[in-house]
Amino acid sequence: MGSVYGPNIVTDSLQLYIDAGNTKSYSGSGTIWSDLSGNGHDVTLGNGAGNSPTFSSNNGGYFDFNGSSHKAYSTNVINLMANDWTIDCWVYLDDWEYPSSACGDNRATIWGCFDGYWNGASLEIVETSLRFTEFHATSSYNIRAISGGSLSTWMHVTVSWDDDGLMKGYVNGVEGSSGGLDVSS
Repeated sequence: MGSVYGPNIVTDSLQLYIDAGNTKSYSGSGTIWSDLSGNGHDVTLGNGAGNSPTFSSNNGGYFDFNGSSHKAYSTNVINLMANDWTIDCWVYLDDWEYPSSACGDNRATIWGCFDGYWNGASLEIVETSLRFTEFHATSSYNIRAISGGSLSTWMHVTVSWDDDGLMKGYVNGVEGSSGGLDVSS
């Protein structure tokens, strides 16, 4: 959005800033999506074998991921669990149905940050809703459904977390459902 709407980005403690609509972040070709935060968390498009998402310059610029084999990833791990944080993204869904995940359900990850198998956070499409999941090596995890998602329209999705374990999710500025779940095993 920086090239279209202006660079009104909060930069205090910013860890990652990628923007398909900013030619400094993505030139329109290639497999590197450059991190503009200055932290070097560049993202690689594709999961090998030329399986990259499709770039479009429409609507200011975006990537079209197919829900299964298209990926964007970084090998530079950002430790989200050590501090308060917020992740902000624009999402356009054309279908709630995606190939079944390894968990055996209709699930597709929109974004995820994982430090090993049991430390991480992810925003997912599950069945017909958005869901945020946060989990730790202690095998405890939190799940929050984020209501208000819609198909075939751009959604501004924001998820925040604080060290006290408070998660909030917003779709287009409206806080999602309070249907959080804290599970410890």
